[in-house]
Amino acid sequence: MIPVPLVAKKKILSLDASPVDGKLFRMPLFRPGTVVLWAGKKHTVSYVMIRRRELWVYLNGFEHPVRPETLRVAPATFSIERQVRR
Repeated sequence: MIPVPLVAKKKILSLDASPVDGKLFRMPLFRPGTVVLWAGKKHTVSYVMIRRRELWVYLNGFEHPVRPETLRVAPATFSIERQVRR
């Protein structure tokens, strides 16, 4: 069995996933159409790619990917409890 390096876990934690209370937590959500702040300007996420255990965010109008740590986005709230749909 090959041990998995802890680098991926450190990168995930650096994205500021923070608990709100015991059942909710907040973390940034990068998906197509999300408006982010990068280099002092607003940009829209084109697509997201996971390559070599790293997250890369592509912005509309830019050919090269951007590190998610350099982007500012309002965090989304998630629940760790199962939600009943009605």
